Amino acid sequence: MPGMTGVELLQHIKKQNKDVIRIVLTAYTEVADIIDAINKGHIYQYIVKPWVENDLLQVLDKASENFLLVLENKRLSARLIDAQENERKRIAMELHDGIGQNLIALKLQFNNFCFQLESNDREETQEAATIISSTLQQTLESTRSICQNLWPVVIEKFGFDLALKEFLDNFSRDYGIEIVLGSIHVQKYFSKYDQHQIYRILQEILNNIGKHSGTKKVNFNTVNRADSLCIEITDFGCGFDMPNLAGGRQEKGCLGLNTIRERVTILGGTIDIQSFIEKGTRFTLLLPHSREKQETLR
Repeated sequence: MPGMTGVELLQHIKKQNKDVIRIVLTAYTEVADIIDAINKGHIYQYIVKPWVENDLLQVLDKASENFLLVLENKRLSARLIDAQENERKRIAMELHDGIGQNLIALKLQFNNFCFQLESNDREETQEAATIISSTLQQTLESTRSICQNLWPVVIEKFGFDLALKEFLDNFSRDYGIEIVLGSIHVQKYFSKYDQHQIYRILQEILNNIGKHSGTKKVNFNTVNRADSLCIEITDFGCGFDMPNLAGGRQEKGCLGLNTIRERVTILGGTIDIQSFIEKGTRFTLLLPHSREKQETLR
């Protein structure tokens, strides 16, 4: 640009867009100029004439890869922030609709209890106390459920396999859905971090099934292969339109599968979803065993 030195131009470009890859091709070989370009212009590479065409192409290819990697990292960071905000929103709704409503009910019930005490109506007082006790129990269960969703402590205490079994039992009870379950042998193949990620993936899938599918039965199978775990979850409910899902029209509004896919990607795995209207849906996850666990088992 007119009125600018090469280094000033590099500084200007960096200020406008710091992600742009800056490469200098020049015949100047003064050390001071090179140092200036590196320190002030934050260049990716300094190439001096004459250059070899293949070497230059390799530099450009590598620069392109780095640029795309930066963009991908930004995209993933944005999606992570979005997932965190959605999680906060979900927790807020659970607190408001569950514990919040129970506390309001408790306040009204306590006022009624005090009124019955003053009226010396023993039978009504006993009934009011029973209602308060029941609401307190519901509030306690809601609190435990929210805490379990936030951080399944049972994994730390008893291991992933028992934690998953407990979750499936609770899911079956809460939704009235039969779980056809094979043996579970997962925890010895995955690190604690990976176990928590897998738990949340399965939690999200099953909660979506419970809320949306209308199924009365779910088949849940796990198979460990040489270096990976295959999990297959099949319901026999209403299913959904796969073309709409692929187009994103149902994914965000109904099933919310973005977070599931993100977690699977973080684990280096894949997820395949097959669904047919009025026939049901099958989720197939393929998750590589944790590297440190693979080395331990060899």
